[in-house]
Amino acid sequence: MIAGSAAAVCPDGTQAFLRAAESPVASTLQLLVRAQRGRIVTLVSDTLCLWRGQRGKSVLALLAILAALLLVPVPLRVKCGCQLEPVARRFVAAPFDGPLEQTFVEPGDVVAQDQLLARMDGRDIRWELAGARADVQRVAKEHAGHVATHESGKAEVARHEVDRLQLRTQLLEARDQDLDVRSPIDGIVVTGDLREVEGMPLQKGQVLFEVAPLNEMVVELAVPEDDVAYVHRGMRVRIRLDAFPLQRHDARVDRIHPRSEIRDDENVFVAEVPLHNEQRQLHPGMRGRAWISAGKARLGWVLFRRPVAAAIQWLGW
Repeated sequence: MIAGSAAAVCPDGTQAFLRAAESPVASTLQLLVRAQRGRIVTLVSDTLCLWRGQRGKSVLALLAILAALLLVPVPLRVKCGCQLEPVARRFVAAPFDGPLEQTFVEPGDVVAQDQLLARMDGRDIRWELAGARADVQRVAKEHAGHVATHESGKAEVARHEVDRLQLRTQLLEARDQDLDVRSPIDGIVVTGDLREVEGMPLQKGQVLFEVAPLNEMVVELAVPEDDVAYVHRGMRVRIRLDAFPLQRHDARVDRIHPRSEIRDDENVFVAEVPLHNEQRQLHPGMRGRAWISAGKARLGWVLFRRPVAAAIQWLGW
């Protein structure tokens, strides 16, 4: 490479020259290798050169503006699903054992206080009542006979039997007067479709209907677990229901349940929001979306808190 062709290298003078230049040339090549910059140094140097240019200054200014925007406080809104539930529920139960004669309402019907919901079959009661009245008359005659014959012991026993039968008669008469099942409040029938069980026997205390008032409802907000720390009582809430997408309801958080629940395969905390329903357009079970105004926070934190939290969880920190 230095002396030329192989014929030129063969002479003794050329070989002596190469041996003499071997050490200085090797030292020089090593110095050149050491003097070369590494990849990191080259990258830093090229970056500095870029910043010194006009394009670099523009990029630097743009990054500074973006960083300043990420520090700007913005409203923090917690988005969650919601569902309407009644404020209170009244359960209407069967007053005594007996068959159901007829039902007059079904779930979804709006009812008034004391409105007839169903009627119990009173034939068995009337038959039993007729037998009890006959027994009262029979035992009363026996009591009178024992009194006439001065059989005080038998007369006393007959008197107690008369009292027992009279009480039984009064109970049956009360049941005969209580065959109608009526609504205890104004509201809507939430559950209680008994059309298929008409004529079948019912047990005392068996729930027949569930009636809920309509004047006021409770909106249950399903607050995600990672957002519950920012939600507090008294915060403003904006609600839009799927049934009325163009209508907005404004309210405030009244209560937050202390224990989480599983809803739609998600761990959430339920927050209650009272909602007036004077026009009675809202019904239990309606769903929608809600936005809770949870104060203000930095824009960067609002945008990147979830990805950062997911990355930390993935890394196992």
